[in-house]
Amino acid sequence: MSYAKAPFKEQTLAFFHPLLHTEAENLAAYNNQIIKALCAWLELPAEIYIASELPPFSDDKNLRLIEMCKYFQCNEYLSGNGARKYNDEEMYKANQVELTYVSYNFPAYPQLHGEFIAGLSMLDVMMMNSKEQILEFLK
Repeated sequence: MSYAKAPFKEQTLAFFHPLLHTEAENLAAYNNQIIKALCAWLELPAEIYIASELPPFSDDKNLRLIEMCKYFQCNEYLSGNGARKYNDEEMYKANQVELTYVSYNFPAYPQLHGEFIAGLSMLDVMMMNSKEQILEFLK
């Protein structure tokens, strides 16, 4: 998909250009740099933690998330709907952690070529929308 005629091409290229020239230890670290830069650009206060830099937690996938909630002193875990298959809801209840399923459907926005295609990338969102529009989408 070409973005030559995208309405917010210049702002998007200005945002991504420095990121294309940064070095990172690995792809995960590079992704983390991009996420932090997006949060800063959108002025979203976010504390981002890398799981491998935290103390060790349980090897059990449910208990690990419960332990992380307790580590950060939170009593609710937000989970995607796809995790319903493997979340042990009783384990969360037993540990006084509320398990809340969330589903987010990004609103359709004009794209350059044909019908709206959901879930392309943040690059597409930024090319086609102003910062203010993006912030409205996130509300």
